[in-house]
Amino acid sequence: MRTPTREDLSRLSPRPLSQARNRTKADVVLASWEGAEIVVKDFRPRSFWVRQTIGRFSIARESRAYARLAGLAGVPAFLGRIDAHAFAVAFVPGKALSSLPKASQPPALFRALRELLAAIHARGVAIADLHHRNIIVGGDASAPSIIDFSLALGRPSSWNLPGRWIFARAEQLDAHALERIRRRYEAGASTDPAGPAPPRFYAWGRSLKALSARIRRKRS
Repeated sequence: MRTPTREDLSRLSPRPLSQARNRTKADVVLASWEGAEIVVKDFRPRSFWVRQTIGRFSIARESRAYARLAGLAGVPAFLGRIDAHAFAVAFVPGKALSSLPKASQPPALFRALRELLAAIHARGVAIADLHHRNIIVGGDASAPSIIDFSLALGRPSSWNLPGRWIFARAEQLDAHALERIRRRYEAGASTDPAGPAPPRFYAWGRSLKALSARIRRKRS
């Protein structure tokens, strides 16, 4: 399928699929293109500075992740970059796991997700932000999909030891996130509120995030 151009998009009348949660996030829209439904992630509506900084960086990062994962079942087919501020992928039908009742999904779903995550890691991609909103469940629970690789990391070259260390920690974070999701949504899963122990660096990240939030509140 040909990658749509910016001019093509202007004629497609896309429908909002996911509104940007804040002024630094992309719009995500659904459009019909060459007989199929596609999803476009687009920073063009954002301000000039967001477009030219966060937007360019995010689109380039996610496009590289999709390129590494090309042809992998369970990941949307990458249709290409539209320009520096947008790309398109195939639409994946189904429901986000977050929209389904807790403790309602069969163990087969999570076995399939573990296999999919292992395959993603084997392609040299760590998601680094896996959550229930980005897991799509279709009619066959044994064939889920994972979408959104905006924070994904690519495995660095073997000589880049600091980068390899960070990538390995991101893989651990993915596994930890999936286990937390499984405990929440798998039918009959343990309801122990403590859950699995997170990787040590996870606590550092949460502390930094809390500190950043306190600084923003003081400034406001």
